[in-house]
Amino acid sequence: MGDSKVRTNTNANGNIIFIKVTFLFLVLSTFFKVSNGNLECPIDTPLSCSNKTVISDSCCFEYPGGIFLQTQFWDYQLEGDKAGPSNKFTLHGLWPDNCDGSYEQFCDSSLNINYKLDEMLGNNSNFHVPDVLPDLTITGPELLEKMSVYWKSNTGDDSSLWKHEYNKHGTCIKTMNPKCYGRWWEDSQSLSNSIKNTANDKGGLLKNRAVYDYFRISVELFEKLDTYKFLMEGGITPSIDKTYTRDEISSALKKHFQGHNVFFKCDSYGALNEIWYYHLINRGSVLSQDFTPIDSFRTYSNCPISKIYYYPKGYKRHNPTPPGKGRSSVGVIRIGGPNGDGSNGFVIRNGHWMTKGTPANFEVFKSTYGNYYIKSRSGYCKIVKNKDQEHLLCGGGNNVGSATQFELEEKHGYIGYGGKFDWYSNDYPRNSKQSVIYPGSGGKYTFKLKFTKTH
Repeated sequence: MGDSKVRTNTNANGNIIFIKVTFLFLVLSTFFKVSNGNLECPIDTPLSCSNKTVISDSCCFEYPGGIFLQTQFWDYQLEGDKAGPSNKFTLHGLWPDNCDGSYEQFCDSSLNINYKLDEMLGNNSNFHVPDVLPDLTITGPELLEKMSVYWKSNTGDDSSLWKHEYNKHGTCIKTMNPKCYGRWWEDSQSLSNSIKNTANDKGGLLKNRAVYDYFRISVELFEKLDTYKFLMEGGITPSIDKTYTRDEISSALKKHFQGHNVFFKCDSYGALNEIWYYHLINRGSVLSQDFTPIDSFRTYSNCPISKIYYYPKGYKRHNPTPPGKGRSSVGVIRIGGPNGDGSNGFVIRNGHWMTKGTPANFEVFKSTYGNYYIKSRSGYCKIVKNKDQEHLLCGGGNNVGSATQFELEEKHGYIGYGGKFDWYSNDYPRNSKQSVIYPGSGGKYTFKLKFTKTH
């Protein structure tokens, strides 16, 4: 690090609470490698999810997120370019989870990628101004080339997966919000005042820089977590016949993740196909790339205790249904007690709770990149916000683009949202009354939503 000028601010009691540094060289990764740019954040910013007091500055501390999942796939049944290199897992995404294990999704539609991403990343001037913004650790075209090799979609449409991951997860990373970027360069005379906040960012420079950084950081973290190599060093290599135990796979991954448990999943044939690495963030912002490994929040793996297959890429266990075109299931959604016993009514076609009458039929089917869509005769179901309170609503037509992605615990049929499977209502719907259903467990009546197939 080069020379820096440090000024401390004190409160009424004379205690140092902030430090303001005029950066000349590298601080907090290359993002803060600026000339005469100011950054003001608490000097003692804690590890994410470990703060004991509220940190209101969302540019300096990740909240309510704070856990970051780096997810990788082993799509062995795909062939050619779809599968990626034969000796590499592929990158699926970087997901910000809340400290309790739940998560937000599709947080800010104004930041969505609704343009040709390869064209934006293909031209550095779309997100970089030399001598004004921090130098790039990798050019846009170089980043795009790596994404094309390692960030693969099971549909063959890689660009659609990239857009989906950013729109669903990237827009929820608070410390990477474009509004924060103008602060880092607020003293730069070369950066026009008109683009120091997103409202005036007519050319999209700050928005594009946030998009570039999301993909850059995701790829750079992926390159540090070489799952194929980790398994191989533990004696676990792809094979048609040989199988492995859950403990063997866990130990091989744990050894390379600072002794922390790594979550992994299997497909319906007991074959390894998904890996999740959990992290916290040190030094406030995800832009620091100071990821701290932690144990998986999910202790249960659906992989068998023994006889786990790890098939080589290109192996055909069966003739798979094309991704995103699987069969839908039709059934009813019952309201159950905390244990999901299904004895307290049902969901009607608008997404409300009733105890008298006839339950509606719902169609449940997998979305292209994971999770599930739910649809009634009135239209797709979604979580909408009214007066800062989210609730379930089904209707509004057949536009899947506005539908919410739900989770389905297939063993019991429980429906979840944002990583949680509790729902509640403030009113009991007696006789012909309808009650609004809210995600979470903060109301008078807490219950499960249990999907039961009828045909």
